[in-house]
Amino acid sequence: MSRCVTISNTFLTNFNNKIGVIYRITMNYDILSLDEKSLSVLNLLGENRTWATCSTISQKLGINPRSVRYIISKINKQKHIIISSNKGYLLNEDVNADSFPARTNIPSNSEERKKYIFEQLIILNKMLNIDDLSEYFHISPVTLKNSLPVLKKELADYSLYLKTKKNNLYVIGKEKDKRKFAVKLIRDEVERSSFSLGNIQQFFQVVNLEDIKDLVIGVFSKHQYFLDDFSLLNYILHLAVCVELSKNNNQIQTKSHHSTISMDNLNSIASDEVIMIVKEIAEHMNLMYGADFSFEGIVEASILVTTRIIPRQSNTFDFDNIGQVVGDDIKELITTITSSVYERYSIDLSNKQMMVRFALHLKNLLVRVENNMAIQNGQFVNIKNDYPFLYDISVFVSYIIANKMHCVLPEDEIAYIALHIGVMIEQETAHQEKLSCVIIATDYYAIGKTLLKKISRTFSQSLFIQNLLTDLEKIDSKASEIDLIISTYPIRDSKIPCIVVGPFLSESDIAEIYSRIEIVKQIKKKNYVQSKIEMFLKKDLCFFGRDFKTAEDAIEVMCNYMIEMHYVQDSFKQEIYEHENIAPSSYGNIAIAHTFSNSELPSMIAMSINPTPIIWGNNNVNIVFIITLNQKDNRLFKDIFKFMTDIVSNEQALSRILKATNYEELMEIFKLYI
Repeated sequence: MSRCVTISNTFLTNFNNKIGVIYRITMNYDILSLDEKSLSVLNLLGENRTWATCSTISQKLGINPRSVRYIISKINKQKHIIISSNKGYLLNEDVNADSFPARTNIPSNSEERKKYIFEQLIILNKMLNIDDLSEYFHISPVTLKNSLPVLKKELADYSLYLKTKKNNLYVIGKEKDKRKFAVKLIRDEVERSSFSLGNIQQFFQVVNLEDIKDLVIGVFSKHQYFLDDFSLLNYILHLAVCVELSKNNNQIQTKSHHSTISMDNLNSIASDEVIMIVKEIAEHMNLMYGADFSFEGIVEASILVTTRIIPRQSNTFDFDNIGQVVGDDIKELITTITSSVYERYSIDLSNKQMMVRFALHLKNLLVRVENNMAIQNGQFVNIKNDYPFLYDISVFVSYIIANKMHCVLPEDEIAYIALHIGVMIEQETAHQEKLSCVIIATDYYAIGKTLLKKISRTFSQSLFIQNLLTDLEKIDSKASEIDLIISTYPIRDSKIPCIVVGPFLSESDIAEIYSRIEIVKQIKKKNYVQSKIEMFLKKDLCFFGRDFKTAEDAIEVMCNYMIEMHYVQDSFKQEIYEHENIAPSSYGNIAIAHTFSNSELPSMIAMSINPTPIIWGNNNVNIVFIITLNQKDNRLFKDIFKFMTDIVSNEQALSRILKATNYEELMEIFKLYI
């Protein structure tokens, strides 16, 4: 188990490679800790029982010669079992090579092999030798080559190309396209995994996650509180790890400069009712598992609860003041991690509620690492094999922690970060695709809970249920995040769309909810597009009365200004012309000029209003848009395009737009006709 130490340059250089599974092997009363690369070297030497040069080992295992020498040195420091000479390396004759476990994570089917190849080529940016790869998979080179067309087709959809040269595989394409494909791999992995209790249970040996879920829901229901699905899952994970940790460390409690959270912390941010819930859960957990794990551990996990349940007082905390609980250094670390993960993987983890939870997780992690407290969960090994792309993100996060906090993270902690990030990504995806809903029922126990179950089951793909309440007044300050209210009685003067249903949810109620969901989704989408257009269309990018004569005239003036103001890169204008040379971007009386690639800079829209039409291709154009979208906003292009074409197809709207003389007037017209 690694402690917090000063990081060497060698470690920082090699840390970004995958961390291997740790095998602990007993040999002549000595225990060896071997990672996958060390085990591969020993197995190679054990199979041949002849001298092997550093170069031979390097070529066969795909490890650079310097790393081979380092691995052998590391093994011999534990027990000197490898002999070295000018002939190379030889396994000591009294070592029984059969005692070394064989690799167990070799991809065994086409889907697993595809994932492995994409991981190596895209995530790790490696070149792969076909013979070495087929040997690793235990298949023939012909079988491997026959599977390549499927990989090529999948990569080609992202403008990436799988090439073969001198029996080596590699991928060519733009870095931004590789990032897009990496995001696709990660999203697919999260979608397939469905981070449910059933799927995550395999990673825990002591606790039963369903039992903890029943306990938490029971206590919350007793006190008339509610947790949304993802907050509940997150809370259960933290409680489970608290138990596993106490079991594995014999209740050793240690202090560090990242001090544990006390009742004083909880008292400052939670109501008496929340504290009562926390105490009750702690008591039941002790009865269930007979573990005298620290109450502070339960408090730390339970602070997550205060970020989502309905508070009885307004002084709950968010990410802006999380430093009071975890320390400003960890708050700064979280900010660095979220920005770095987005820059490298285009995965957005910046939701403040999720950042709060991750900050609390990292605080506990650093306490464990600094005090040599291992999770020691053997099942966590499977996380690396089951979720390789998520694991890669967690390795990157661990690298950032190593740089910032000077701590080497053990493998189980890295795997736990992967699990945590998976929950965060799935939650963010759910928020993007589902409407946020609150259920209001006068009778919480008899009607409310039954209604909640039926709505949850029927609309699981459409609604993200935030809370179950007994009256509207209990909706907290987060009301702006709620898209829909489903109530058993009429709600007056609510700015949030409401549906009144019967207590037993009839077929007509279900049909009405489906209909309202679609309406709210369309309104939400339109409002979202409008907000983005208002954000992207800067006041200084609106050109009134310029009287452009030609398309080239408009492009030159508008693009030159965008370049001068550093809204776009210097190559932007040339890329616009490249698109226009292939096909003019005019559609009826509107031109929507854009490039084939995404911008690394923030998204921007420039607009010119021309009462006297411009000849643009074969069309006479009155309105010109020039668009540059950042990669994260690329999915909005279709909606923005539709908005632009729809609004000018409305004759009344077009007439008013052509008469507009300033930005404020233009925005009012957009709001009126969107």
